Amino acid sequence: MDKFTTKIMDIAKKLSSGDVLEDLSIKSPFNIAAMIIGPPFHLLYLIMVNYMKKKFYATEDCTFCELCVKNCPVQNISIIDKEIVFGDQCVMCLRCIHQCPVEAIQIGKLTLGKFRWHGPKGNFHPK
Repeated sequence: MDKFTTKIMDIAKKLSSGDVLEDLSIKSPFNIAAMIIGPPFHLLYLIMVNYMKKKFYATEDCTFCELCVKNCPVQNISIIDKEIVFGDQCVMCLRCIHQCPVEAIQIGKLTLGKFRWHGPKGNFHPK
């Protein structure tokens, strides 16, 4: 048995005996480079996300199938007066873009004509 499998078996035994998950966690080592570089990159990420959130829209190809509404994990998408409306709670999971059967959801011009994920075999079409 390899080291990884042994570790998983040990954790499973501890959990079945009633140990709490927090008691089994391992603290990551202190990393000064991550502390210096991490915050600026996180800030840059937040700026980009806030910028991109405002760019979501649905083209006239939208069939109002409501897949985007149903699949949004934060209920950020709604249909109001036959128009797809995006709120400000987006977490950029991009489910709406990849699950739209007619590829009507876009982020500005960034996603026009770009690849959409349809599963590992290319045949996933949400219902």
